[in-house]
Amino acid sequence: MAELFASVLLFNEGEYFLVTPFEKVRIRVEDCPFLLTTLRVENAGDASTQTLYLRTSLGEEVAIGAEHPLFIGADSSGNAEPHPTVNVRAGLLGLVSRSVFYQLAELVVNRADTAVESAVESAVESAVDCAADSAAGKIGEHSTHSLGIWSSGVFFALA
Repeated sequence: MAELFASVLLFNEGEYFLVTPFEKVRIRVEDCPFLLTTLRVENAGDASTQTLYLRTSLGEEVAIGAEHPLFIGADSSGNAEPHPTVNVRAGLLGLVSRSVFYQLAELVVNRADTAVESAVESAVESAVDCAADSAAGKIGEHSTHSLGIWSSGVFFALA
């Protein structure tokens, strides 16, 4: 049943809807509509080719990268806990589970110790960093963090 609802879920102008050919019903989502429960790493340790795949609790897999960026924001409950999310599809976010977040933490590298391979990747990285800063409420600031992870040729700051 959950897979059926997920297949017709839409995020539009800050609200969630279940959309079928016959009706469109607004629903309330407490936090994120998806939970990311599994991490798979391809080409671990090689920043230029490493790709991180996250799987939702419903079995959908996404590769962290320009199309599915990783954001580390603040928890909406007001505590100091990180709130890591990934754009699963069309603005629908998945919350990274605590165990997967710890696995991501094991992959953290110093940005200064790695190099981006091309100007195209640099441009994508810059756009994703700026989007992450905007999502974190730092509009107008560009990320200067040096600790993070690489996936699909893009660096994602974790601090």
